[in-house]
Amino acid sequence: MPGIFIQSKCGVQQTPDDVKAFQLIVNYPVVLPNTHDTNRGVRLYNLLDTLTVYTFKSYRIYKLPGVRVFETDHVVPGTERFFVTSQGEKLGMFFKTITDTTSALKLKTDSFLLREAFSGAKFALDPALELVNSFSDTVGHLVEEYATPHSTDPNAADSLYFYFAKSYNHIDYSLSESLDSLRGMKLYKARMLFNGKMDNSMNVLMPKREIFFELRPTKVNHFQQVATLIRKYENE
Repeated sequence: MPGIFIQSKCGVQQTPDDVKAFQLIVNYPVVLPNTHDTNRGVRLYNLLDTLTVYTFKSYRIYKLPGVRVFETDHVVPGTERFFVTSQGEKLGMFFKTITDTTSALKLKTDSFLLREAFSGAKFALDPALELVNSFSDTVGHLVEEYATPHSTDPNAADSLYFYFAKSYNHIDYSLSESLDSLRGMKLYKARMLFNGKMDNSMNVLMPKREIFFELRPTKVNHFQQVATLIRKYENE
């Protein structure tokens, strides 16, 4: 593919200026029965996943979280998977690793991203939400705190925090198109907090929990390897 690399005077390949990258960081709690101490009910595990997305021209390359060792919460190095697609294309290509030399799988982009890349995580101002506080944090970002005092959903979060910043507007991804437009800045983080409460269906006291989604700019690293996946995508 012509134009992916820029050759410097010293012969080192450089990353084009129009290559961008960001991360979607997701924390989700998992509550399991406490098999080591039945008197303590349940154990809480916080699973933290990081999805890195590269954008280059019309291409979008997703670096998906690798295989996690549940007991240690560590990701096995080299097990990160990749998905390459292009704007307007219904199909993308899935690679088991960045050095995958086998025939990549062609998959429906929307279905794959919904299942593997948290694309269904979208936020809106639900009628059950009640704004209880709005302030600027220490770096000048807008923070809105909401409560759900009238919600009848037993699984609803007890409070939500939305974080907005104009400095994140360049990130080509949205957690909420409606809130981005309404506030004139990017919703880059959403936190859902759950109070500790009794779960009658399990007859256990559920601990406090937090789910969050956060967009974060990041440096473009190892794009030469990513560009190889783009070439494979083009040649299929």
